Amino acid sequence: MRCIRRGPAWHTWSPSDVSRPAGTVCGVTAGLAHCAQLERAYLDAPCNETLQLSINISERCADISLVAQPAHHHAAGAVHGSYYFKLLDDAAYFAANSVVEDVFVLTASFSIQLLRPVVGGTLRAHGEVVRVGRNMIFADAVLTDDGGRELARGSGLACIDKITDPRQFRCSGRAFSAAC
Repeated sequence: MRCIRRGPAWHTWSPSDVSRPAGTVCGVTAGLAHCAQLERAYLDAPCNETLQLSINISERCADISLVAQPAHHHAAGAVHGSYYFKLLDDAAYFAANSVVEDVFVLTASFSIQLLRPVVGGTLRAHGEVVRVGRNMIFADAVLTDDGGRELARGSGLACIDKITDPRQFRCSGRAFSAAC
């Protein structure tokens, strides 16, 4: 199944925004509330607090963007590959997590290919579910720059875990639930 994008392509969702464009769907079995919950959890994560990120999760896919800053550069003056990895991994992970509502998924493996450097602008990662198995979800992601040039590719495998207790995950000091 191909990724279906309905609504704005790169709309920034704020943590408090739970309204979505008409017709936007999320996942094979998941609902809009699940997608909004995942988006809020992502934006609330402590590791994302200092980054200018946006996220949009829809049917079997996730789009994440980051405004590159000089603080993201390595010694040679381009964006460090760890940011490439983070965006690709996060996009693939949230695409995978969009298809499972009752348990959590965990990244089992993820590999990337770095294709070209970038020094600034907005980096956009598009993650898409490739295959859903009984216990695993395969997802790919592509990172592009403002001009649509491909910067990197990633491919990952997520385990469908048996963790169902939302108290095992935290979101802004509260349990990972609809209250987040």
